[in-house]
Amino acid sequence: MEVEKKYKDIATIKRRSEPSERLMLPFSQLNWLINGVIFGSVLLLTSFTNAGKSTLATMFIESAIKQGYNCFGLWGEDSEEEAQERIFKQHTPYSKDNMEYISYYQNGKKTNTGEFILSEDKFNEARDFFRNSLFIWDNEIPPNKDNIIDILENARVKDNCRVFLLDNLEILDFDTDNENKGIKEIMVAIRRWAITNKTIIILVAHIRKIERDIIRPDIFDVKGTNSVTNVCRNIITIIRTDNLDKNLKGYKNFSKVLQLNGYDIEELDAVLEVRKDKGNSLGFCGLKYNKYTNSYYEIELKKNVDNTKNKTVLSIKDNDIQTTTSFNNMTPIEDDGSLPF
Repeated sequence: MEVEKKYKDIATIKRRSEPSERLMLPFSQLNWLINGVIFGSVLLLTSFTNAGKSTLATMFIESAIKQGYNCFGLWGEDSEEEAQERIFKQHTPYSKDNMEYISYYQNGKKTNTGEFILSEDKFNEARDFFRNSLFIWDNEIPPNKDNIIDILENARVKDNCRVFLLDNLEILDFDTDNENKGIKEIMVAIRRWAITNKTIIILVAHIRKIERDIIRPDIFDVKGTNSVTNVCRNIITIIRTDNLDKNLKGYKNFSKVLQLNGYDIEELDAVLEVRKDKGNSLGFCGLKYNKYTNSYYEIELKKNVDNTKNKTVLSIKDNDIQTTTSFNNMTPIEDDGSLPF
């Protein structure tokens, strides 16, 4: 009986002559840090509640569509109308002609509440832009592992979707009483699917409840921790700086770290920190927020700051600056034939 060969010779793999296909995100500094989002990978966005994870994830999807990619989104905590409104606003340039504030009336009386609503013309323009390019999950279908893979594959085959958003890990149905086991099974399945089909999955996850007060959550604070972080190529945390308590432990150090990397914390509304990376470097990207369009905009690095060119300052402790080296600026070592240790 002939045994079927279920492996391959590494020499049969074809040589790559061009850079891998990648998605460019809407922030130049972030693109440089992670060297773009490689197709066939999982990108994790994480932070505390109300830090802007869904806002950023939606911006990434809008940017992908502008680059010609069809996309699919699961916004588990939003209604269909909320998901549509957020991305339509982000797509529309802000001006008083494009949207207006509509007050809410109750029993014929004007209240002090209301919303910014897109004009009918701009709504129609956005709808035409996203038509046949963005598809969303039917919230009546439970998001368990089998349904997720089946529907992602269906969207890939039927509508040529290449970029997928799962927002967020909390709403996934694990089909088991063991949450950690369920998270691991789903994460392994979606990573394998992304690699096999050369797609990108943008995953949103919360930080688990922790007792200590922290400003900069790390990868060990992600809910599901190893099951989630191990399968992600890039991990980005979002830190809102506009409402940070200046008396909070670590605020001064964080402010100094940002300063050494070319950002003034007083000029920022948020900062993205690359926590896991297979690109150029760990590091930061500073942002400002526009509440009318529900969008973030990049802050340029200060020109007069020398953030060590080939290093990113990660932390400061007892005057000891901890850094990470940029691959792009590393100096080649002359090979004299000796071992480097």
